[in-house]
Amino acid sequence: MKDPMPLVKRIEQLLPKKPVEALDYCSELRGIALEKKKYDLLAREEGYRGRSYIAISKVSEGKQTLAHALGWYRRWQQYDSYAGLINSVGADYYQLKEYQNARQWLAAAVQTATRTHAPQVLYKSLYNLGKIEELTGNFLSARRYMEKSLDIASSSRMPLDLSPMLLSLGKLHKNQGHFSQAEQVLVRGRKYAQDKQEWPQALRMGLEIASLFMDQKNYPESRIMYHEVLRTAQERNLLYYELLARIGLVKVLLLIQDSQEIVRVIEEAVHILKNRPNLQNPETIEVFKLAALVSQKVLSDKTRAYVYYVHYRKAIDQYHR
Repeated sequence: MKDPMPLVKRIEQLLPKKPVEALDYCSELRGIALEKKKYDLLAREEGYRGRSYIAISKVSEGKQTLAHALGWYRRWQQYDSYAGLINSVGADYYQLKEYQNARQWLAAAVQTATRTHAPQVLYKSLYNLGKIEELTGNFLSARRYMEKSLDIASSSRMPLDLSPMLLSLGKLHKNQGHFSQAEQVLVRGRKYAQDKQEWPQALRMGLEIASLFMDQKNYPESRIMYHEVLRTAQERNLLYYELLARIGLVKVLLLIQDSQEIVRVIEEAVHILKNRPNLQNPETIEVFKLAALVSQKVLSDKTRAYVYYVHYRKAIDQYHR
């Protein structure tokens, strides 16, 4: 008999952005569940199918199918799965930018997870609500939700990942100009991620700290932090974060007018892109833009600046195709 887990993982990757494809895999998963008489798997499939129906605007069918799955979880007292499915629907609406529906489902998930003592769902629901409030400009509510989410995750006996919450809360403080609080949260997050060897998360925290120092015009500390991120990204062969660190470092060096280091840093960034022509992202655009700027303002080389400007325009065209 076929192993259902690859199908489960595939459906979870597709939802909610590719619901039609998800439904095709749901049919296959349902067949396996019926063949094996695994009713917990059948309930999971109904949850996926209900979420897929909602994503293609078949709301009535979606809610009916979800009700079947939720009823099964309730009867068998699988309250973690019950609350988790409600949170997943709310998270789907959040990704689809239907924030009012997202709020309703996530609020229901918070109530259910609180009542059934499911902290591993409760912290996710609160975090998702915090992100929605942040996106809609309700920053005080966003901070309260995120701080509550972080408190629950920190005190849980189960191993829960704190990195996304620490990063989001730190960025929220930073964007509101609460620099002291932002630094405290981000430094904590960076150490946490380093201790767990979650290097992409640790590098994200470091980049935010460096950017925070820039916002405060503390250019020496910002420069040091960008160098630390750059060194770690190179050691871990994380090219994307190396580019981000170089972009930030060039901006600092432009402000403090260190012409010697800035040329080396930007040229190495350009060298990376020339050896990885498949990289087409906003960072590629930013590198060529900065290279043109350095060529013109630091090297006074108009010809070189024009060449990089052409690369910059091509990168924009390719990115928006």
